[in-house]
Amino acid sequence: QNKFQVIILKALIEHVAKDRVVELLQKIHSSLKPGGIVLIDVYNADWFFSNHDRYMDFTHELGFTQESLKQVMRFAFSNPLVFPMASPLQLNRKRRWIYQLSRKLLKSFLAFVEPEMSSTPLFERLLIGYAKK
Repeated sequence: QNKFQVIILKALIEHVAKDRVVELLQKIHSSLKPGGIVLIDVYNADWFFSNHDRYMDFTHELGFTQESLKQVMRFAFSNPLVFPMASPLQLNRKRRWIYQLSRKLLKSFLAFVEPEMSSTPLFERLLIGYAKK
């Protein structure tokens, strides 16, 4: 009955049963004011250590990639955006350089071996879904 300008789902949607996710997003859509937005924060199932995030909490039902989050958001929103969000790293200069070099080498290797995977956000722990009513 109430309408909201912004609805934020922080680490929530991965706890919803698969057969209820679309219904939840449709209810969120109907709860937004015209021009209202939804922000969805989930762990990135493409991240290198996503298995840990998936199974560290017994109540996790799902994992999402950029593609799957966008796919499910399209059931309720016409033009959703999904983008990876880098985790802030507290690295000294030397470790940051090694991290960035390793990242570039791995992406180059993936581009050679499996071109489709070269744009996959393997280093970003979170995904943010955004949609406007």
